Amino acid sequence: MSQMRKIETKEALFRVRKRILKYLVHAFLRQEGFLTTADSLVTEAGLTGEYEVCDNIDLDIILQVSSLVVLGQLPGNC
Repeated sequence: MSQMRKIETKEALFRVRKRILKYLVHAFLRQEGFLTTADSLVTEAGLTGEYEVCDNIDLDIILQVSSLVVLGQLPGNC
């Protein structure tokens, strides 16, 4: 694979991850009752009804798992 193609692939992956994060944050805001903020995020980030976060996935679980993977421990209080 050419160097340019690798860069394009990394950029595409970054855009997908960024889009997923926006939808996760939106779901978290709605779950926590920040409905006005969630609606503002939809407008400002250009979110559509095309994607929906599964009910068994939430931002808190993802943060815990990523902390466990990256740091080797669950996050604690600072």
